[in-house]
Amino acid sequence: MDDYDNDETSTIVEVGPGRGAITKPLVEKAKNVIAIEIDKDMIYILENTIPKKIMLQKELVDRIFAKKNTKQYGRLTVAIGSLFNLEKKINVPAGCFKPKPNVDSGFIVLTRRDINFDIDGYLKFIKAAFAMKRKTILNSLKKSNYENSELIVKYFENNNIKLNIRSEEIDIDTFIEMYKFIKENQD
Repeated sequence: MDDYDNDETSTIVEVGPGRGAITKPLVEKAKNVIAIEIDKDMIYILENTIPKKIMLQKELVDRIFAKKNTKQYGRLTVAIGSLFNLEKKINVPAGCFKPKPNVDSGFIVLTRRDINFDIDGYLKFIKAAFAMKRKTILNSLKKSNYENSELIVKYFENNNIKLNIRSEEIDIDTFIEMYKFIKENQD
């Protein structure tokens, strides 16, 4: 923590904060801390011990809420949207703060989705799918040496999806279905 340089644009995402041993000092040093926890008991502890100040830069909020076929839609959008139901609360213009920052901000609410698949494996799949954003998803998966990428061809054929589709053209629910298909059909 002592080596961490605080700056006005730092955003830290902590996955699995538990009781908040690392989260507490991060909240004091970073501008934004996003803590993602699935254990409801730990969420209760975090909500009652960590000061709430998780306001996000508008640019990050826009990326989280991006729609497919847009420039902002990517790995972050799909990963967060797959794990959480999202609700945009309010936008906060930079003029509301003194001193005035160079960016607008916003509040969002993330509610855990009911997930019945391996999250770590899924996130690796998403990472490989978006590794080469301007390439087709099949090329991206192959270039990333993703196992079972041949099953995606079978999934596309079964669902009448063109083989030259790019990851940014695929909605979140389809990513989840593709991953489940891979898991159900791998050797």
